[in-house]
Amino acid sequence: MLKTIKGKILTVYFLILAALVSTISASYISSDTQSQHIILTELLSMQKLAMEKITLITQTISEEAIYDNMDKYKNKNTKYKDEVAKYKDNINIILKNFKKKEYILEDGKKIKLKFRGQFLKEFDEALDDAILKWVDLQMDIDYLLNPNNLDDMLLYKYKYEGFENKNKELISSSQKLILVCKEIAQKQKENAFLIQIITLFFTIIVFGFIINILNNDFKKPVNKLKDALYHMSKGEFIDNLSRKENDEFKLIFNNFNRFINSLKSIRKIESKIIKEESMEEVLNEINTSFKEFINFDQINIVYRNSSENIIQIEYNNNKIKSKSIKMIHEYDKITMIDEYNIAIPIALNDSYIGYALFYSKEKFQKNSCSFFKIIKNALNIAFYKSILTKDLLSIITESLADLTESRDPETRRHLIRMSTYSQIISKKLREQGKFNDEINSNFIENIKLTAPMHDIGKVAIKDDILLKKGKLTDEEYKIMKTHAQIGADILKRIHKRFMLYNINYFDMAVNIANYHQEKYNGKGYPNAIKEDEIPLEARICAVADVFDALTSKRPYKEAFSLDHSYNILKNSKGSHFDPDVLDAFFDSLDEIEEIYEEHKEV
Repeated sequence: MLKTIKGKILTVYFLILAALVSTISASYISSDTQSQHIILTELLSMQKLAMEKITLITQTISEEAIYDNMDKYKNKNTKYKDEVAKYKDNINIILKNFKKKEYILEDGKKIKLKFRGQFLKEFDEALDDAILKWVDLQMDIDYLLNPNNLDDMLLYKYKYEGFENKNKELISSSQKLILVCKEIAQKQKENAFLIQIITLFFTIIVFGFIINILNNDFKKPVNKLKDALYHMSKGEFIDNLSRKENDEFKLIFNNFNRFINSLKSIRKIESKIIKEESMEEVLNEINTSFKEFINFDQINIVYRNSSENIIQIEYNNNKIKSKSIKMIHEYDKITMIDEYNIAIPIALNDSYIGYALFYSKEKFQKNSCSFFKIIKNALNIAFYKSILTKDLLSIITESLADLTESRDPETRRHLIRMSTYSQIISKKLREQGKFNDEINSNFIENIKLTAPMHDIGKVAIKDDILLKKGKLTDEEYKIMKTHAQIGADILKRIHKRFMLYNINYFDMAVNIANYHQEKYNGKGYPNAIKEDEIPLEARICAVADVFDALTSKRPYKEAFSLDHSYNILKNSKGSHFDPDVLDAFFDSLDEIEEIYEEHKEV
């Protein structure tokens, strides 16, 4: 019972009640004992007074007869006869009341005399003895006060002597009754005092116990909660609250700890998803972290980009797919569309760009939206940031690509084909489990966006070299080769500015621009590095760029056939191109040729 707060409160109530009952009982016993003692004293005093009166009157009248004062005897006898009768009646009433164990007040109300145990036995014995003596004494009184008994004066004198002796015995018996009453009254008084002392100590113990309970079971845990809430109001999280007692406060502490841990987890989730750069990394983190709070099977991100295209990103089983769709819904708040779908709007600063749709095969609980409401701002920031950042980078990339196109005889179709080929090769390498430590969805997405900037450095090459239709001289070719380093320098400056915001997107663009002309055997330019020294994205773009150059018309050549181009590539395996990258290219020919047909020069 004492293990729970409820049990302790009930115990406190019981102990307080017990203390009150004990105090009241002790006071009642003390008061009752005093009352009983007063009543007994009063009754015995009345009996004693009546006996003294009767004795005095009887002695006075009898002595007149003994000393032969008959006239006085008769006068006094007549005078005091009624008074003696009254006193006799009073004594009889007192003794009768003693026998009944009651006391009759003047208004007729009866008070019961509470005699128990040994006292009752001793009192009854003394009372019976007093009654017998009183009955006997009454007979002598009646004899002495009867004038007809004066004829035999010798007998009369004998009766008078007997009266005095019996009167002494009756007084002695009454005195014994008084002593018995006094003794028991003293004992009851002592017992009442003892009970009061015990009750006092019991009450002190009870209140000590209550104070201990209030301190340990209420004040301390309440103070702990108060301190915890104070720290929370300051944005601080304290360590988990602990309690040994298995009571309601332990349950409250456990629930509070779960709340704090959930809040900490949510803060960690918020921090992680906001920190991630790519959409896939955000979705991966959501998929990992959210499952502690809510179950779902798929996430669809639908948004409108800066080109007014509606994009749908589908995330399922750690796989991400992206496609264009025709329609986008608008949600102004977190909405449970049905029992299986919850939509969260993606908006920041009143700018609505789309929504995230969480789908579950099993029905969402009615309170599922509560968790999303808590995490809504972090989701908004994470989604908005990844979408906006990627869109802004795409705008910059396209602008730089347009700049390149304006100076380079190569067309926009080349940039589209070459960047798409690079993405297809990257996907195939990932499917084959190669370069897993480097290739992820962010890599695959970024290589398509950054590949078009591979020749950005050509904007610095003079027209007479860049647009020359014939073969370049050695000096001209030397100048032409500088476009790689120039492009890298341009992109490095952009990369440095973006890194102030922890966006390393242009790092890949720098590597592609600087190293796409390097060869696997180390005979390329500008740094003549080889094999794994060449960044993977540059090795991939090298295959894509050369293949598109072979299959495209240039001022200095006609387009080669696919088969001829394939043979050139195969012959350059391990020399110009990374064997793994080239194998991934040929393993993806269906997709490669589909892109080639879709975007080939007309």
